[in-house]
This record gives sequence, C-alpha cells and structure tokens, in this order.
Amino acid sequence: MCDLELDGDLWDGARAYEHTQESGGWWWPFRDFVMVSDRPHTLHLEQIGPRGWNSHRLHCATGPAVAWEGWALHYWHGLKVPAWVVEGPTVERIGAERNSEIRRCAIESMGWPEFVQAAGLQLVDKADDPGNPGQRIGLYDVPEEVWGDRVRVLLCVNGTVERGGIRRRFGLTVPADTATALAAAGWGYGLTGEQYATAARRT
Repeated sequence: MCDLELDGDLWDGARAYEHTQESGGWWWPFRDFVMVSDRPHTLHLEQIGPRGWNSHRLHCATGPAVAWEGWALHYWHGLKVPAWVVEGPTVERIGAERNSEIRRCAIESMGWPEFVQAAGLQLVDKADDPGNPGQRIGLYDVPEEVWGDRVRVLLCVNGTVERGGIRRRFGLTVPADTATALAAAGWGYGLTGEQYATAARRT
C-alpha cells in the first residue's frame, strides 16, 4: 500500500471511467481515445450451445435484435439483415434481393408455406425423403421474375430436431432442369436420384 498523489486530470479520468463502467455498454479502446456506446434498451439472443463463449447469437423474429435510442439492428439467427426481412418480408422484396443469404432469411421469416403460395410456386414433384424417414420433400418451379434466375427449389425438413423441439423447413435451390424431388435431394450430395433413394438417414 502506498500513498499516490494524482493530478486533477487523472482523478477526473478515473471518475469518468468508473461512471462509464456503470452506465456504458460496449466499448472499443484505441491508442489515443476510447469509443463507448450506451447500453442497448433491447437485446434478443438465442442460445446455440452450452453456456460460455459463443453460446448465444443475436436473433429476433418480431423486430430489432438489438436497439438503442434512435437506431436498431436486425438479426436473423446471427446474420445481420435489413429491417424488412424481419418486419415486412414480401415476394417483391425477396425477388429483388441479390444476396442469397438475405433472401433465404427473408423467406424463412415469411415462412416457406406462405412464400410458396404468395410467389405462385408450382409443385413439380414430391416424394417421401429416404434420408429423413417420416418426412416429405417437394420440388417447386420458381417463376423467373421472383428469383431473378430460372431455378427450382427443393422444400425439405431438417433431419435433426431444433432445441425448441421442432424441425425447421428450408428450401434449397437446384438447377432448373432437375426433374424429380429425389434427383434434387441427391444433387445436393453429388448423387443421382436413384442413389439418394437408397441413402441412410441424413442430418
């Protein structure tokens, strides 16, 4: 223990730092200055693993995942997305989106069944999924004006149960000349439809 005299500037700085610790949010130190943000008034996370580092990620299906006074950020399962993806996904906005990951998130936000109906996707073929017993897969023709390119989409169900006890539905784009649902499922694994038909359970 020693008696250390600090000049006024250092004491003022120490008090300011103490106040920042109590009221500030994230901060980034640099050589000559420190950037400090307010604490967000809204914060939504989803748990993706055991508690600890990287156990959570930003996500909110109804609004901003993190928000401060005057501005906010939207995240869909950890991916930063425009606000419309969460708050107002439409077929027109989805079709105009060039980023395939943003487009995928927007369709998930809207809901695949709702998107299939609203976009006028035409069912080409459906089948039981041999790689995911008890589930069905469906191959849909996507109008070019919706996607920007001529493609087909395979609508399928995740092979594993989510933390909340549900199975996520998702769509995979496949070449437009893919003829059957089994051929589309096999294409994603580098297999023919006949080969995929004999596949063991996938995850």
